[in-house]
Amino acid sequence: MKFVRHFLFAVVAILTLATPAYAQGMLDFILPGTFKITKIDSVISALFGLVLIIAGLLSFFNLILGGLQWIVSGGEKEALKAAQGRLLHAVVGLIIVASSWAIMLLVQDFLGFTIISKPVPIPVPF
Repeated sequence: MKFVRHFLFAVVAILTLATPAYAQGMLDFILPGTFKITKIDSVISALFGLVLIIAGLLSFFNLILGGLQWIVSGGEKEALKAAQGRLLHAVVGLIIVASSWAIMLLVQDFLGFTIISKPVPIPVPF
């Protein structure tokens, strides 16, 4: 009964304290009339780049989770071994992503294929 009372109080408080947002206007999105794929190599390069980005982010996320798992393990052998395994797999995943990127660039340079049509911009410090 106490939970229901607290829940109802929270709902009433949220509904009474919420204020409406007065927007200035509607956003107009311009949609293209037709979408045509003229070259299949642009689709392949976009998909390849997307797969590499997703794989790199997943490996980096697993690296962070492995570090947190190591911290939380509290000295237990099983948990520490699981954290070390996750860290090892994350590092191997990052190495695989970096090496596939390098192999793609080598194939593009040596064989003359255009896998990535635009060069990747390198961030420059201010």
